[in-house]
Amino acid sequence: MDLQDWHILLAGLVTGALAVTAISIAKSKAPLGVKATGIGFCVGVVGYALESISNDAPFLINLLACQTLSFLWPFVALSFGISVSFWLLMLPGVLMTLTFISREIATGDAAIVCSFSQNVVEAGIGLLVLLAVWRSEDDDLDSERRRVRRPFMAVIAVYVIGLALFDFVADEGSQWVPILIFDEVVTAGLAVVGALIFTSPRSALLTAPTIPEPSLERPAQQTAEPEEQLLASLDHEMVANQAWREEGLTVGGLADRLGVPEHRLRPVINQKLGYRNFAAFINSHRLEEVKRRLVDPEHAKETIASIAYECGFGSLGPFGRAFKAETSMTPTAFRNQAKRADSESAPVLKLAASQDEPARHAS
Repeated sequence: MDLQDWHILLAGLVTGALAVTAISIAKSKAPLGVKATGIGFCVGVVGYALESISNDAPFLINLLACQTLSFLWPFVALSFGISVSFWLLMLPGVLMTLTFISREIATGDAAIVCSFSQNVVEAGIGLLVLLAVWRSEDDDLDSERRRVRRPFMAVIAVYVIGLALFDFVADEGSQWVPILIFDEVVTAGLAVVGALIFTSPRSALLTAPTIPEPSLERPAQQTAEPEEQLLASLDHEMVANQAWREEGLTVGGLADRLGVPEHRLRPVINQKLGYRNFAAFINSHRLEEVKRRLVDPEHAKETIASIAYECGFGSLGPFGRAFKAETSMTPTAFRNQAKRADSESAPVLKLAASQDEPARHAS
């Protein structure tokens, strides 16, 4: 086999593995955003692999390869449950596209600057993904998913950073054959490993776990199981003691309050209550209190910001995104809707009271 045959073989391997991965993601029960960005990332990697077949790849193939990193960051953020604004999700992709187009149309020194800028953006996206992987470790409640996805996505991020750094120091003509072959082999290897990960039965990699149905039959003499005892203690700590009010509360901190090891608490919240991330679990309790206050006349004069801070949210951005994800509306719209409902029900109550008046006089 000559060198061109190796290029075609490795590109075909990447294409086949990523096609299987994309189909698996599409058939999963993941949210639409996770599916779209995951499939987009797969398509981008295929474009990156096809670039190696020809030294003069079509513009569309080059554009697809460029979009690989545009989809990598939002896919990681959405699948890891990281709360970021829409603009922060899209910004790396916009920067990648702008630097790519600039590099395609620029000439001379301008082309060198554009190429350097694209490498900076690529390294920045790799660092952003690596930071997200590291910061999500404590928040992730599924132990198996933490063992599988964290190392895999970290390897991808490190490899992206490594390629960007290599392009920094390499001249345009110094991409010699061993480096290109190494890049293609690593890309093919990562594609195959990714296909094995995302096509395995571990559906919780992308979706929330299924909450088991509670057992309706229990002998009277049977004592509660340890998990059920822990669930009762957890419910008491969250509802009666309002542990969710503690800003910056972690899984380890809550485990200390309950007097149990952290490794026992994680699967209970994940598998028994159905939460993928600890932040989502804590926010669910905070949001219930926020909604109660927003419809309570006693808190009508309080600002939404003060209510959010008093309920444990550290900043308004994550609070607003969590509230909208929970209720499909903003806190202001939620409060106004409650006010309209109260005003519409008030005349009905007055009419009912006036109709009761003659009956009381007659008695």
